[in-house]
Amino acid sequence: MIKYKRLASDEYLKYSNMTFPAYRNLLTRLEPAGPYFAVGALFNGSPAGLALGKIHEERKAEVLSVFVDQNYRCRKIGEGLLSELEKIFKEMNCAECALVYMTGKPATPMFEKLLLKSGYSDPEFRKLVCRASCKSFLSCGWEKYLKKLPAEYKIISWNEVSEADREQIRQSNEINKWIAPDLMPFDFENGCEPINSLAMRYRGDIVGWVINHRIAFDLIRYTCSFLRPDLQKAGRIVAMYYESLLRQNAVMPFSHGIWTVPSWHVHMIDFARRHMAPHLTSMSETREVKKIIRKAG
Repeated sequence: MIKYKRLASDEYLKYSNMTFPAYRNLLTRLEPAGPYFAVGALFNGSPAGLALGKIHEERKAEVLSVFVDQNYRCRKIGEGLLSELEKIFKEMNCAECALVYMTGKPATPMFEKLLLKSGYSDPEFRKLVCRASCKSFLSCGWEKYLKKLPAEYKIISWNEVSEADREQIRQSNEINKWIAPDLMPFDFENGCEPINSLAMRYRGDIVGWVINHRIAFDLIRYTCSFLRPDLQKAGRIVAMYYESLLRQNAVMPFSHGIWTVPSWHVHMIDFARRHMAPHLTSMSETREVKKIIRKAG
């Protein structure tokens, strides 16, 4: 027999292996008023699945994860978990809930069928998620962009960027608005990886950057990269990528990199699919679906 129950924090150990590692601590923060909520599924008394959710500001609900133990699948437990979590969202006066997931896994088609059966919208593409080894990119021919970099360009470590450089970036952007709002370097530099976070000078001014973070002993996330739009066509940013990879490989041989490309950066999406894809270990997408759970009025 399948039963569902709203979980309390003292039950987290039974279900902690049923969500992503980054979310496991959230199971210790379950309170009646939220913002985190969890529903557990039990099959003949044994934990069989978990749905975890959050209510953000303005009553915006999000399903963070849904999982069913492989021993109990094909019993509509996933649908039941979503339905019970949605009931909680509805009780908390949420009108809509959203869910973001990643493609590229064997269970993705089955999960998308589950969402369709549960009344969610068609998926909307949000980001590309790319992963590659240093070795694959260092042998893909990109060194030519670094070798042909004109003398008026110079690549430096991000930690060499001075206060005067920072002021130049701020003032020039105030005048010309050349930096994409979601790629402002100062928003990402905290804790950045010193070995291969870089900046590019052009005629003395900072015009681009690649800011990275180490997220495992052999994995670096390429968090934020950008080059002034009028300089992008000649592959200058590729020279920065290659230099960053060289520096990473010198210190971390056999390591990997991971990065995302948001859907609204159309030219970068095209570049990733056309020029990066052949050298990647994997390329996945994050997609978002939504569902109306309380009608207006």
